[in-house]
Amino acid sequence: MRRLLLIGVFAAAVPLRAAWTGDITQSVEKGYVDIGYQTATRSVKSNSKPGSTFDFKDRGLVLENRTALNPVVQFALRALPFTGRINQENNSFNPHMAGGGAGLYLAPPETLGPVHLGAAAIWDGAGGISRRDNGSEKRYDRVFTSETTLAAGASYEPIEFLRVYAGGEYVSFRMRLAVPGSKTNWRQDSPWGGFAGISFTSNQAWVVGGEFHFGGERSLGASLGYKY
Repeated sequence: MRRLLLIGVFAAAVPLRAAWTGDITQSVEKGYVDIGYQTATRSVKSNSKPGSTFDFKDRGLVLENRTALNPVVQFALRALPFTGRINQENNSFNPHMAGGGAGLYLAPPETLGPVHLGAAAIWDGAGGISRRDNGSEKRYDRVFTSETTLAAGASYEPIEFLRVYAGGEYVSFRMRLAVPGSKTNWRQDSPWGGFAGISFTSNQAWVVGGEFHFGGERSLGASLGYKY
């Protein structure tokens, strides 16, 4: 029970993951920087204890910079800053989480009929540590996460500067919790899901958007981006 409680507390501290994709159909001529914030809930299950599952919520920021390698392919670097600290009453497990990631976006500038198409492959990793003092002994709880997202979608512009998009995704999420004398591994219960979003472009440079995910992960987020 104590182990599950620690895992549950940790889950609330996990920063934003690769589920935030932004508009993957958006082509970039030079570069694009984006900051997003998201809250999400997903179900995870134990690799060692069949049938052991629980839901947890995660929230936080992701900073992303995309660079156009050519008119179709974009390379992204991602940062997951220290946005996941929590304080739960009667529990000392209180880590900061931080990490980073990278991704590839495929977004041809040409349309296929009335829609733009796009795809993305993103990986994020993060870790955190929390110290527990037991008299003169110092003990550490450590957590590590890895998440890979494969997504594809389409977008449509009903009016100028406004775009709606949607698609499907496969998310492989892995989590390890290491407490003194014990290590447990967890993964997302259902890897399949979908996403939909809307974005508004001002002066062809600033982009404001909102996005939600459904299926294996349920989330809602918003972002602010700038094309340079």
